[in-house]
Amino acid sequence: RQRFLVLGLLLLAGVVAGCAKIGYPLRPETVKTGKQQPLRLGVGLFIDRRPLEETDIYERERLIGDDARYYTDYGATDVGGGISNVVVKHLLFAGSFREVARVQLEGDKTPDYLRREIKALSAEFDAVLLGNVDHFFGYDGYNAEGDHRIVESQVHLVEMKIIRCRDLKLLWSGEAIANLREVDSVRKGNEYTMANDTLREALNKVVSDLNRSRLPR
Repeated sequence: RQRFLVLGLLLLAGVVAGCAKIGYPLRPETVKTGKQQPLRLGVGLFIDRRPLEETDIYERERLIGDDARYYTDYGATDVGGGISNVVVKHLLFAGSFREVARVQLEGDKTPDYLRREIKALSAEFDAVLLGNVDHFFGYDGYNAEGDHRIVESQVHLVEMKIIRCRDLKLLWSGEAIANLREVDSVRKGNEYTMANDTLREALNKVVSDLNRSRLPR
């Protein structure tokens, strides 16, 4: 089916938001192994709720001046969609579910709309995953004197919910949160590497959380 072709392409490459990549290599040594849940999971659109200074480079420049250039510039482009796609490929690679695919479902719609749309997916999926993006950025710069490299990143995916399609029962709720700040860092890569590595760390925490649960079909 068409969605499996799309998923195959996602496994080969990251997702591009504007000119900035969202994604990371999938390797057994860096992606935690999941305990497979007996569910076909559909991943809806994660809603982008990042603050203005993360989505608008001019607002960032207004607040911090020239240091703004050391931050990731994902802008207001489809970060929610990009992260949703990364969630799909991470959970697939980890083996956390019997099947994982993107679905056309937006968590910020009205409750009546969501209930109707989730139930409509029950023929192909057992459950859907929804969530929000509150923070997603990376930084790779120096202190004022220019003699100490500082790297920083935040990934906050919150209000994550797995909802069973047939009866709308909440099967799991959680969050994917990871933060990084290092002075005199020797980490390889740039600000985008920091953001994406932190995203991987956050999603590994979700896999660990799911491993402690047995979700009913």
